[in-house]
Amino acid sequence: MKQYYSVTNESLFAVMEGLDIQSDDRVLAISGSGDQVLAMIEIADRVVAFDYLIEELGILRMKTKCIQEGDFDAFYNPGKLEPLVGAFPYRKEYFDVDRLERIRKRLGRLSYFRGDLRALPLIEHVMFTKIYLSNAIDFTADGHLSFCANRTYKSDNYSCLISAIMHLVDRLEVGGLAYTATDKSYYRDSLSGLFEHSPNMEIDKELTEVADFREHTTGSSIAWRPRVYRKIKRS
Repeated sequence: MKQYYSVTNESLFAVMEGLDIQSDDRVLAISGSGDQVLAMIEIADRVVAFDYLIEELGILRMKTKCIQEGDFDAFYNPGKLEPLVGAFPYRKEYFDVDRLERIRKRLGRLSYFRGDLRALPLIEHVMFTKIYLSNAIDFTADGHLSFCANRTYKSDNYSCLISAIMHLVDRLEVGGLAYTATDKSYYRDSLSGLFEHSPNMEIDKELTEVADFREHTTGSSIAWRPRVYRKIKRS
């Protein structure tokens, strides 16, 4: 059975402050519940969202429609879906009415498509300033397997994931940021570990500390371990 997310179980404060979202940012982001994507579009110039699961993209589409129509009650309670364990408890506080009104005016800056992390159909000349992946390995495997890469993937698929990360690094501007979130128990098997394969990326300690603090003071009951990486040179 595929698991999907009706609301985020990460802190939106952690994501927004960890990625330091600015008005000129072009962001590539895993969609998931869509909450992070919608938070980003309030500020960023463009947000391109993707997800392997059509159910997740359906939730994003439904939430976008709710905001467009001003049906904020339905946005707060998306489709009467089963609540997510560990859901972000400050979600309604973050998405107050004023913020949702600002997001409504900027929805035209959001686009999304179905895509697998291992084979994203990215246009070669498109460059991003920020990439948000959360625990995105969880969203790439047939059958919706665990995000623990070397526990669920054969060696050839694991190599494909490393290649996919390198491809994303190529699409990131020098100085750009990439955000991952990992269950503390599986750090070495996660996207955080995969980013460390790239000599062009290094951890941004200051932003990581900001994200980690916000995650653990305004986050869910999930023991997420945010990591923010910065591109330091071209390939």
